Amino acid sequence: MSLFGAFEISGSAMKTFRTWMDTIADNLANTRSTNQPGGEIFRSKVVIAEALGDGQQGVRVREVRSRDETSNFEYDPQHPFADPVSGLVEYPAIDVGREMTHLIAAQRGYQLNVATIQTARDAYQAALRLGRG
Repeated sequence: MSLFGAFEISGSAMKTFRTWMDTIADNLANTRSTNQPGGEIFRSKVVIAEALGDGQQGVRVREVRSRDETSNFEYDPQHPFADPVSGLVEYPAIDVGREMTHLIAAQRGYQLNVATIQTARDAYQAALRLGRG
């Protein structure tokens, strides 16, 4: 590990958790979005992360992938995008409970990495003070 490895590892984790939180926010913002006739419905997304390779330490986002979900349909014949025959409106199948649980996990992971960086900073500053003393 390099001298500042804690910063590199936690920094990469913070980027990954930030992407995860942004993706969750996008999912939550689209819970009631509908498709225009002939258009494609929003699909919730999930972040796929992986460890860095080739001697590097940390983590990165490998991809942000759409989930393979079946849409939810609600009967609302007055909706402008309702099917004219059935009166059904298509909505994304976003589980708000699952998304909120993931948001809490991502937020906690981000906070823990911030704390790790602060602790490493304090340890490096203490070492510098000892070196001068």
